[in-house]
Amino acid sequence: FRAEKKNVKLRIIFPDVWEQTYKNLYAQKCVDKFEKFLFRKLYRVLRYENGLVYGIDAANIGNEKKNWNMFATETSKNNLAQSVALLAKNSYKYYNETMLTEKDLARFRCGTQLFDADWLESSSNRCRTLVSFYYNFGKLYNHAKLKEMDDSITVDDVIEKTRGYFDGGISIITQGSNFTADLKSIWLENFKHFD
Repeated sequence: FRAEKKNVKLRIIFPDVWEQTYKNLYAQKCVDKFEKFLFRKLYRVLRYENGLVYGIDAANIGNEKKNWNMFATETSKNNLAQSVALLAKNSYKYYNETMLTEKDLARFRCGTQLFDADWLESSSNRCRTLVSFYYNFGKLYNHAKLKEMDDSITVDDVIEKTRGYFDGGISIITQGSNFTADLKSIWLENFKHFD
């Protein structure tokens, strides 16, 4: 963050739907597909259709006991209220209307294959993955089994496993230039409907 840009960093954080355990790995992979789909749509709305932000990121943060999903972006204080309204409206729309298709899932699988090719070429990335997987789940990483799991995901699975994504408490965290908008009210007002 650079203060001279006079922008506001915006983080909207939701509790993770599924506890970070090995038995929930398939459900977490389904949620990941929904997040990829959602963030592609949010990026298009905020960046290309409205020109409010340069980018939007998804992240998962947490520790051994609790995890959260997060929208992260940055915009001017004049665009902050409109950005939050569009995030809320479109999140509601894509969560409640089945717009994800098998074609989207096929595209995500191709992206995963490209990532896998890069991963297989990088010993440091493989080492990081193996250590992280064992640390998080207490099990050895099985690339073939996880790929098979990923490839078996269907649209119906994604819809089923993402129920509850927006049901928990929401935190809106900002950093940067002062603004007057009531972001909580804007989110609540716009998450209920889509015009």
